[in-house]
Amino acid sequence: MFEKFFEEKLTELKNKNLYRSENIYPCPNKNLINFASNDYLGLASQKLITEKNQDNYGSSGSRLLTGTHAIHQELEKEIANWKKTESAIFFGSGYLANVGAVPALANPHDVIFSDELNHACILDGIKLSGAKKFFYKHKDLDHLQELIKTHRSNYQKGFIVSDSIFSMDGDRAPIDGLSRIAKKYNLGLYLDEAHATGIYGSTGAGLVEEFCDKKLLGNLDIMVQMGTFSKAVGVEGGYIAGSHLLIDFLKNTARSFIFSTAPSPLITRQILKNIISIKNNPGLRLQLQQNINYFRENLLQNQINFTNEETSIFALPCKSNQSALDKSSILMQAGFLVLAVRYPTVSSPRLRVCLSALHSKKNIDKLIEVLLGLENL
Repeated sequence: MFEKFFEEKLTELKNKNLYRSENIYPCPNKNLINFASNDYLGLASQKLITEKNQDNYGSSGSRLLTGTHAIHQELEKEIANWKKTESAIFFGSGYLANVGAVPALANPHDVIFSDELNHACILDGIKLSGAKKFFYKHKDLDHLQELIKTHRSNYQKGFIVSDSIFSMDGDRAPIDGLSRIAKKYNLGLYLDEAHATGIYGSTGAGLVEEFCDKKLLGNLDIMVQMGTFSKAVGVEGGYIAGSHLLIDFLKNTARSFIFSTAPSPLITRQILKNIISIKNNPGLRLQLQQNINYFRENLLQNQINFTNEETSIFALPCKSNQSALDKSSILMQAGFLVLAVRYPTVSSPRLRVCLSALHSKKNIDKLIEVLLGLENL
């Protein structure tokens, strides 16, 4: 019975060109130039160098039992310092952070206003919370206010939740506008900085820091700053940064924190090292931005259709799932790893190109040349 069910569903996915398989990284074909990774600063390719008798491989338990090591607390202090908040909490992944924090903060008596293009882990957290949810049109502040005016008074606590940089379109949330609306209607503002952490702002702390640097925002205007260490920081894990009371509350209520084994102390130390390196060495961030600008200018000059707002993520729309798969295959044959992204990850198929500080202008020029030949597919 079950084997037949699995087979039928997999066949259905294949017929719709929605079947997926894993991609081994680093690529077995070492000649492929990787334009698909979230390793924006190239730090994930580092080799781990251990210091004798420094850290355990395993933590031995959950954080509230035997799993907390001094390095976990050291990292949390560094996160808070970096994000300019009072405190922080470290999770095993960004997914665990969102599916733990959102249900801890909101319940069925509350309401959440979510950007319609928020990441799946935010949506899963909202679903787990049981809160009433309303999705506003992507980055549409007028629509958001309409929903708030209509529905806010029917619930107890209320929250606005948004990515700061949207992972599949490469655009930026209007954080200053979201902050103003949150204050006006007494709502908590929850921002996911997964694709901004390590890249933007004067020290690489994220898009919130960039807005603060430009005096468009006060750091304390954001109730919850969430992010990951699996993108630009180049390791793994997630965090929530905010007030002492918020973090103390989450340590006592976020189920994914309470009931998960604590992350490896060895990995935790590498995260700490990479954060300090990002803060103290802006060269990689500068090189990434130069690559973003160079690629963007070339796409515009060659009239290649894309969405992007000066971030490391570029979405190149495709006519169909088959077109996206065909283009990805041709790019691979030409020496580039650029993957097709399809439903349910996105509503419309596309190629997703991710820029890294490690890409050379020569790499980018060659990619543009191949992309030009794919415009009619």
